[in-house]
Amino acid sequence: MWFLQNLERLTAERTAIDDLISEVDWLDDVSWGFYNSQLALDAQIIIDNHSYAIKMVYPSTFPTNPPYVRPIDPNASWSSHQYGVGGDLCLEWGPDNWQQTITGAELLRSAYRLLNEERPHNRAPGNTTNVPSRHQLDIGQEIRNKNFRFLIHSSTQQYINKITREKYWFIGLNLGISRESLTVYIASLTISENEIWENPLFPKELKKPTFQYKGVFYRTNISNTFIRSQGTPGLLEKFKQEGLDLKPLENPDIRYVLVSDSEGGLHLYSRANMEEWISYETLYLHNPDMAVRLGPLSEKYQEAKIGIIGLGSAGSKIATSLARSGVQNFYLYDHDLFLPENLCRHTLTWEDVGQHKVDGISHSLLLISPNIKVITRKLMLTGQEASSSVSSALSQLTKCDIIIDATANSRVFNLLSAVSYQSDTPYIWIEIFEGGIGGFIGRFRPKLEPDPIAMRAALLGFLDTQDAPETTSRGDYSSTDNEGNIMVATDADVSIIAGYATNMALDILARNAPSLFPHSMYLIGLRRGWIFEEPFDTKPLDVIFNESTPTQETMRDEDIKEALGFIKDLIDKSNK
Repeated sequence: MWFLQNLERLTAERTAIDDLISEVDWLDDVSWGFYNSQLALDAQIIIDNHSYAIKMVYPSTFPTNPPYVRPIDPNASWSSHQYGVGGDLCLEWGPDNWQQTITGAELLRSAYRLLNEERPHNRAPGNTTNVPSRHQLDIGQEIRNKNFRFLIHSSTQQYINKITREKYWFIGLNLGISRESLTVYIASLTISENEIWENPLFPKELKKPTFQYKGVFYRTNISNTFIRSQGTPGLLEKFKQEGLDLKPLENPDIRYVLVSDSEGGLHLYSRANMEEWISYETLYLHNPDMAVRLGPLSEKYQEAKIGIIGLGSAGSKIATSLARSGVQNFYLYDHDLFLPENLCRHTLTWEDVGQHKVDGISHSLLLISPNIKVITRKLMLTGQEASSSVSSALSQLTKCDIIIDATANSRVFNLLSAVSYQSDTPYIWIEIFEGGIGGFIGRFRPKLEPDPIAMRAALLGFLDTQDAPETTSRGDYSSTDNEGNIMVATDADVSIIAGYATNMALDILARNAPSLFPHSMYLIGLRRGWIFEEPFDTKPLDVIFNESTPTQETMRDEDIKEALGFIKDLIDKSNK
């Protein structure tokens, strides 16, 4: 408790309060005590013979944090500068500008100045002064106690305001229900039978986890002030005076009413019937400028096609991060289900348990942007599958700009490395070492780096020169050291390696020259041990690149000519 540990500051606070009592005539009935085990002071602030009973509480973190002043009456609402009914007064000093040299006496002076200016005991029009605020609340602070929320982007509002039709028209609304609030978005506007506007910012995938409702829109000449001050009866009466057609409201399927005021502001209501309407808080949002938020290189990512094989802990993070970086076209391959034991390191949640991983990640990506497209294949590329299905899947991968192998499976590596090499498709493969000691990232760029098989051979050759780690594999990212301690790769460990792999993929898409990653392979330490001297110790590896292929080295010119002639004959035959 600060007042026991800092008796000097306690004495200074008491002295400052005593001095204030002797200096002013508006502070009365001051008494010290405790409030929820915290030092507190009760007092009366007198204005025009009206008494305001206040409590000033010194928090346990004082003097690092300021005391707060609030009405003793929990139902008191005194000021527009008050955090809710019975809440703290917003004074000249708060957590954002507090200095430890300020005393509680100065906060009492500030409370007096606020109440003396606003004079809440005299609410007659013209006698109440609204004291300028020392700061502005952001949108999160403004609506934290408002659970009915209507989100409207500037482009949607502009579109509505441009429509010259004076009668009502219908709207399609999507309602999202979270643990704390109800949030409504405009998905579409039905201007006429032949004209339906779809919100371009609204991901179609959002229709799955939300509820769809019908609504009606009314354009009015009613002022914003009147609309916000009226209940349902007053608003309906004003509608009639405006000559609005209320017939659509007789339809029980019309669950929402959207009203445009005379200034172009929008007001949303949900209704159970004609008399019971609930008002939503309107949040005006600017259209996101993703080019600014993502940077100029994001335009290069939009047309790229990324194939990701293995949507486990690492692959799920890579896919999500690439989507948030601006990539819009994905081919996702994984045969596996998402189960409860995957929750500890995966981006999916309990809502996805029992689903295929590719379906869960596809849903997540499609919710990030309405422009994202995802093709999924529930295939085990090196398992018992129809040959035609595997061939079709591999053919799709050859059309990608990058193939990313997040399986850490040697058989999958052998297959994909051959596919990427033969099709001149860049290839990235990664592995997180058991126990979280570190990870590996490799990259193949056609005509710039050796084929992946050669690089992997060089990696294994390097590792053969190193002492094996003194651990025993336990599977699933875990191992046991020589003392029997269990070591497990954490979600953070996986995220680090996946993050580097994502940046390496973006570097390829950006065609940076030189590359931000000058080496083809990296061993990245996350713990001290084995070949790593400390966390983030990085061991780059390179292989000498020879541009000629084995086929070109071993075949004679006449053999190459004969093989090409055979292919030409087949093409000519098929064209007859």
